Amino acid sequence: MSKSGYIITFNDEDARGIQFPHDDAMVINLRIEAFKVERVLVDNGSSTDIMFWEAFQRIEIEEKYLKPVTTPLYNFSGSPVHRKGMIKFQICASSGELQRSVTTNFLVVDIPLAYIVILGRPSLNNLKAVVSTYDLKMKFPTERGIGECRGDQLESRRCYVNALKETKNSKDILVLEVDDQRKEVETKRGDQ
Repeated sequence: MSKSGYIITFNDEDARGIQFPHDDAMVINLRIEAFKVERVLVDNGSSTDIMFWEAFQRIEIEEKYLKPVTTPLYNFSGSPVHRKGMIKFQICASSGELQRSVTTNFLVVDIPLAYIVILGRPSLNNLKAVVSTYDLKMKFPTERGIGECRGDQLESRRCYVNALKETKNSKDILVLEVDDQRKEVETKRGDQ
């Protein structure tokens, strides 16, 4: 039970509309300040909230408002990532009237990525969010009940394809290509 007295649960209805089987990432839309931001990766494994330069530019805040960052950040290959700075923004997770807003410290980085924001554990904890990757849904308590954000499965797959294209063009990242056998499995089930 959350501190607001609401219990957060998931049931079969939460998975309605999701194509199974899947291993898709949770990609949502979020309001940051007054801007609707798409391609937000919800990542329970990230210890920081990250905003990519593309998103920062869309919000139209001058670079001078970024606070310096001394903590290093490295990509998977061990190469340093160019950090532009830190900035606080108000984010709003919403499902109609049921919304929750929190202030988030974003690390702004200047590297291309298929996503433009990564929502990590700091924001997820501030939102008191519970994420179900199976249902591609995030739920959070509000004063009026439980709000939710539904992941966009199609956008998640587009981001995945774009990420593969980006990594193929990068010399720093090792890419392992794996054939996706799920379509074959679904076809076999349908033929039985």
